[in-house]
Parts: sequence; structure tokens; C-alpha cells
Amino acid sequence: MRISGLASGIDTDTMVKQLMQAERIPLDKLKQNKQTLEWKRDDYRSINTLLTNFRQDVLNMKLSSSYRSRTTSSTNDAAVTATATSGASATSYQLSDVKLAKAASLTTIELSGKNPKMDSSKPLESMSGNFSSAIEWKTGVVETQKFTANGSSIDLKLPDTVAIQNDQVQIKVAGKVLEQYSKDADGKDVRNYSIDKGIITFENNIPASGSAIEVNYVTNKKVEKISIAKDATSFQLSKVAIIEGSMTLKVGGKSVTIDENGDFSVGTISGTVNFKTGKVDLKTAASEDIEIEAEYTKKYTAMNMKTTTSSGEMSETFFITSDQSLDNVISKVNSSKLGLNMFYDSFTDKISMTRKETGTFSTDLKDIQIDNSSLAQALQLTSADYKAGSNALLKINGLETQRASNTFTMNGVTFTLKSEFTEAVTVGINNDTTKVYDNIKGFVDKYNELIATIQSKVSEERNRNYLPLTDDERDSLSEKEVEKWENIAKTGMLRNDSILNGALDSMRGSFYSSVNTSTGMYSSLSSIGITTTSDYMAGGKLEINETKLKQALEDDPESVEALFASEDGILSKLQKNISAATDQLKARAGTSLSTNATFTMGRDLTNIDDRISRFEDRLVQVENRYYKQFTAMEKAIQQANSQSGYLSSMFATG
Repeated sequence: MRISGLASGIDTDTMVKQLMQAERIPLDKLKQNKQTLEWKRDDYRSINTLLTNFRQDVLNMKLSSSYRSRTTSSTNDAAVTATATSGASATSYQLSDVKLAKAASLTTIELSGKNPKMDSSKPLESMSGNFSSAIEWKTGVVETQKFTANGSSIDLKLPDTVAIQNDQVQIKVAGKVLEQYSKDADGKDVRNYSIDKGIITFENNIPASGSAIEVNYVTNKKVEKISIAKDATSFQLSKVAIIEGSMTLKVGGKSVTIDENGDFSVGTISGTVNFKTGKVDLKTAASEDIEIEAEYTKKYTAMNMKTTTSSGEMSETFFITSDQSLDNVISKVNSSKLGLNMFYDSFTDKISMTRKETGTFSTDLKDIQIDNSSLAQALQLTSADYKAGSNALLKINGLETQRASNTFTMNGVTFTLKSEFTEAVTVGINNDTTKVYDNIKGFVDKYNELIATIQSKVSEERNRNYLPLTDDERDSLSEKEVEKWENIAKTGMLRNDSILNGALDSMRGSFYSSVNTSTGMYSSLSSIGITTTSDYMAGGKLEINETKLKQALEDDPESVEALFASEDGILSKLQKNISAATDQLKARAGTSLSTNATFTMGRDLTNIDDRISRFEDRLVQVENRYYKQFTAMEKAIQQANSQSGYLSSMFATG
């Protein structure tokens, strides 16, 4: 803190501030130079980004797909249609004597032939009277656990009193069933996994780390522990449709007897078990926190299905509990990897099952196979009317062939057979001139946008009356005024820039150059209708004669492609010129990830920062010197005032 002017009455701070304003003029110039350099650097980087993005457009335009778009036609769209990739040859195909591929299917007889017919949404056990044969229900609890493969074993972590039925285990890896045994390359049986006390150990075909594993299995009973909070009036078991008489409870470690109505009582706790819903209602609210252990079992049945598909033979076992409905069975089948569509028609009381894929993939077995389980018998699946799938039969250009699907791909052309026919239908593959024209026009438009942007930068006038604002000038203006000022001050940073002018010249040269396309009939852009505009102020923008370009694409599309995309084509030259320009811009202005030491303007900025730092240190010294000088003056005035006072007092007393 400085206190000055006490003796002289001079406003020293204001005088020093005014003196320092003059001293700071060179510093303001340095900061203005730094700001100008940063604006110019940012403009360079902006142009470099545009060039880099356009270089990617060049690379995309070099792809053959930009010039080989295909259209297809059919003399009978109701019989066959087609689509073609860019790799398809421009030719034609004649298809005749077509027999459509069909999918393997089966249809049951009526499930019961009784009225009322079964309700597919109700539990299967409640519908037992509607089936012509009974479902054999087994005792056990169906469980499902999911894991992520990370080793060679899985621990189901079963309670000690719970035993797994080893013959009722199914493991799915990524949705596909992993059989316990499979054939090796020599046709010998190998064991893929073994089970011991709820631990599954993989021995062969070990699931890859990270694979989704689902284990479906059956245990002799369900054991679950439930914590009941104080004041609770009910709790829910995890399973429903519990076999009456199979359930035991332990409340607070004490065994409880449950009668045939589901009632139980122990100490102050009493309640009722609903065996259908698995809900337990307490007659009085719990007076304290209680641990309850429940043991019970259920009813289940199982059905196995196999299909033969393009991926090979698929097999899956479906575990169905007595509380599940026919709708649940259908949902499980349809969501499996078996590739089946199954539905129940309540009007006819029949089940229909169709393989999703057409064709035939098995020479000696049915493509849909169902075991002889009681569930399959009850659903009439074992006696269903089976119809084998068949391949599509056809002639292509006189060659007899067949396909598993009515949609197939050949030589880049995807055919879709829609109906059976004998007379020849011609499918033509032609060049899509309009699509290729649009690709070329889109590329030219992007080039013109790039040229316009660069041209505007190199021709932009620089207003030297608008320099970067100093700190004092910025403080004296509003935000809107500062923004307006800087928008003008930033203009013309790249006027007549040598790098950008060179880039424009080299890119224009790429388009003007001729190309040797060997056997092609076109060697320059002008020969296909692409020329520069007559407006020399446009900086070399291109314009397209649509009629001439489309005609060239019709007459010799390969030559047009070679003109652009061959090894010595226009795009290769353009790519090299753009890379050279971006390298120069990066060397001068760097990128947002560059350090100042790696590019020219960065080193200049570092140098200015050093000069600014040294100058600011010097200003501190100058300011201190001014204050010392004024302090010395104040001391001198104070001393003079003291002497004057002394002399005045002496004369007064004399």
C-alpha cells in the first residue's frame, strides 16, 4: 500500500498511472501481435480441417462403388425380382421352370375334440381334461441361472439338502444348446462338461471368455430363506403352484406343521399358505424381525425338439411347469434357436409348426423331430402330419440348379422368387447412370464449396484500422461492441497467402490434367462435360454439363471411372496435392493437439510470450522507480516545509 502526496498535495497515483500508460504502449503492441498471430493460426487450422475432410471425400470417391451402381429390371415382377451390388456385371439372366422352396412343417389333429375346447392361456394342469392323453407330471423344481463365461467351471451354489437331477440339465452358450457329449474329428464321443454336486466343469468346447451362459436344470426341491421385517403381514415365495403337502416351514429355527388347507402356527406367528400363488399371509403382524426357511417342490414335465437348419442340427429340451400354459410352451419354442414358428388355432383346435427356413437340409431324417414325451403326445405332436421342406428348383440361362431359399445371391445379384412359373423371365442388370451422376455431382459440389471458402480467405480485404483491442480498450466497450470490432479485425488474416494460393493452383491443375486411361475413350474432365466456370473471380469452380456427363456414363462407364479413380487418375493427383497442402499448414500452424515447439507459428507465439513476460517485469521496475522518485520529492518537500516553519518561528520570536 502506497500513501503519497501528503506533503506536496499532488495526486501521485494518477500521475504514475498516466506515465505507465505511455510505458505500456510497446507491451500493448506485443499483445496485439500475439492476438493477430493466434487469429491467423486458427484460420489456418480451420482451412486445414476443411482440406482434411475433403481428402476423405476424395478417398471415398476413389471406391469403385461410386461408379458401379446397378439397377435391375424384370420382365415379370410378380414372378421374380432382383437387386444388384456394385460388383455385379452388367448382363442379363433368364430364369425358367421355377418351383418354389418350401419349409418343413407339421400340423396336428384336434388336441381334444371336446367342447369346450382348451384355453391356451390357462395352466396346462388345469386343462388336463381337455387333452386326449394325460401329461405325466414329475416332481421337481425347474431353475434357471445365468453366467458370464470366465473359466472352466460354474458353481450353481445349491444348498446341501438340494440335489440336482443330472439328467435334467441343459446348458446354453450364446443361446445355443451345448450338448453334454459330441463327436470329435474322428467320430468319437467326447464329453463337453460334467456335473458334480451342482458344479459344472467344462472339459471340451469350453465357452469363450465373456460368452453368455444359461443353465436350466431340475432339483428335488426348493429351499429359500426369507427375512420378515417387524410389522410385516405377508411374504411371497419365489415359486407358485406348490405341491400341497410338500412344503415345510421353519420359523425362527422351529419347524412348523402346515395342514392341508395351508394353515400353520408357531408361537405368536400363524398364517396361511396359498399353494397356487406362493403367497403367505400372516394372521397377525410380525412382532419382531424373523428368519423363515421354506422347503417345497413342484410339478414339471419336459419335451425335446430337434431341427435341421442351414446351421446344422439344433436340439433343445423345454422344461414346463404345471402352472405354465400352452401359450408359454409356444413362446419358448418360438424364441429358441430351433428356428420354428409354432401357433395354436383355437378354431380348429390344432397346432401348426413351420420351420422358418425353407429348403431341405437333412437327407435321411425329418427336419423337425419331436420326442415321445407325454407332453408331446398330449399336444398331438407325435402323430402330426409332417411335410418335408423342399429346395427351389429352377433353370438359370438353361442350367438346372436349386437353392434352399427363394431368395438367393449369385454373382452379386440377389434374386427373389415370388411365384412358380415355366416360361422364361429375363432379369437385366444395368448401369445406374443417374446414381453415378449424382455421386460425381455431389463430389463436384463439395469441391466447389471448398474452393469458395479458400478463395474467400485469400481475397478477403484486411482493414488495418481495426487492430486487436488492448485491455483498456476492451474494458471501455460493451460485449456487443467488442464482438463487432473483433469480427472486423479478424478479416483478411490469410489474404494472398502463399500456401493457400499454392493449394488452389495445384488442385485446379489436378482437374485440368489429362489422364491416360489406356483403352478408354475419355482422358480429361472436359471430354465428359466437366469444365471450369467462365467467371475467373470464382477461383476455378467446376460446372457440369449434365447431358454430356450422363451420355459419357452410358457410352463408356469404365473410362469415366478410370479418369477419376485409376492409379494415375485425377483423384490420385488431387489427393497428393491436398496432402502436400495440409502438411504445409500443419508445419506452419499445427493442430489443436500440437505443442508450440512443433510448428512455426507456435514457436513465434512462445517467443512473443517470453518478450511479454520480460517487458512486464521491466514495467514493474519502472513503476517502482517512479514511485521512488515521487517519494524522494515528497521527502524533499517535507524537509523544506520543516525548515521554512523553523525559520518562520525564529523570525517571529526575534
